[in-house]
Amino acid sequence: MSLHHKLMPKMTYIKPSIDYLEHIHQSITRGGIDIAIQSYKDNKMLNQLAKQDKLTRVLFIEKNKIPQKIYKFIHSPFGNENPPPQKTRKEKIESILINHKLYLSSGSDFNDPFDVLPTFITKFNHSKIKKLQTRSADIFKIPQSEIKKFVRHNTSEFLKNPTAGIEKLTNALREITYGTGIYCFTSELSNILMWSHYAENHKGICIEFETCEDLGIATNIHPIKYKSTRPSIDIFDDFSPKSYIDFYMVKSLDWQYEKEYRLTYSEKSHKLVAFSRKFISKVIIGAKASTETVAYLNDINEKRESQGLPRFEIAQAKLSDTEYKIEVHPI
Repeated sequence: MSLHHKLMPKMTYIKPSIDYLEHIHQSITRGGIDIAIQSYKDNKMLNQLAKQDKLTRVLFIEKNKIPQKIYKFIHSPFGNENPPPQKTRKEKIESILINHKLYLSSGSDFNDPFDVLPTFITKFNHSKIKKLQTRSADIFKIPQSEIKKFVRHNTSEFLKNPTAGIEKLTNALREITYGTGIYCFTSELSNILMWSHYAENHKGICIEFETCEDLGIATNIHPIKYKSTRPSIDIFDDFSPKSYIDFYMVKSLDWQYEKEYRLTYSEKSHKLVAFSRKFISKVIIGAKASTETVAYLNDINEKRESQGLPRFEIAQAKLSDTEYKIEVHPI
């Protein structure tokens, strides 16, 4: 039985609650538990549901308020800009479209400088420091007979130089946070700004994913909350359900046009996570994409077919003749 199962033994539904995510995040800070490891009960329920007909899975998606379609905008290999530093554009696209893997970023990689960057409340008293050191004893697996001595000594040392202690603690929290792997989707296909900002001024592509075809991914995505004020987290308190959201799922109102959904895995930044071969349902070509981009996607479909994989539908984004609107047409 996994630790996740022990943490939520009475869990009767698949989509993790915020409380469940909080338990996982708390476990990360206390012992390096990997959020990607699902409990035995989770896996059993997911596997049972995955065997049901598509309508049943779609109804489950709707009931849990998960978008039926989610999207990822990507630059074309044949655009004008230089390729991203981590991978070439073709490698990035083929990792998704052929190898069925998502590359997880760190919050430190994002274009929003405030992403995964809550403010820290650092006001403390003797009781808070003692509680913090007691948690530290748990993390470092201090023997029961030594805990009181450990807590007393470390509390005293912290109070001698609280500035250094606070800096050490906040740096540790930042390291944990930036080590979390994040993949960003959107529920919005036809947003003009999304095509402009993330698909190289409409020269790139947008990949459509069907959530009912990968319930493991679908049940672990959460919507971003857009707010006018930065979240604040007390560094001396245990993580609460709200703090998990404040760390990973809150952004400025300036970004609300993105309608973002976020997938997170602990200790997985800059790593790959696999998904179902049926998860991809369509690829939409930007309104200003080149003919080389169209040919490239057709070649990928040929490769998929030669490997016994289902072909994905290819569609074309076009500018409306009469409105400020992006229209999508089959090819």
